[in-house]
Amino acid sequence: MDAPLEIILRMVETVLSNTLGTLSALFRLFRDLTLSLGAVAGMGTTGFLVAAIVLGLVLFFLGKFLLKSWKTIILMFVVGTLIIWFLMAGT
Repeated sequence: MDAPLEIILRMVETVLSNTLGTLSALFRLFRDLTLSLGAVAGMGTTGFLVAAIVLGLVLFFLGKFLLKSWKTIILMFVVGTLIIWFLMAGT
């Protein structure tokens, strides 16, 4: 049976690696989206308006996701630090 501290550290590592992997994939896809929207915007005024609206909506929801993700990471760091502190204080 593993030590509680080791299990907690593995859990934090898993969540952080999954979150950072998700963010990396999102930024790659966002880059591809902006490239394709550039072609749409080049089709004229209507294309530019459609591209601007789509890009604005994507940025809005991506921003909401990023703020939530970073808040989760910071919260996990604080909770993990407190747990480690309590475990060290108990020994």
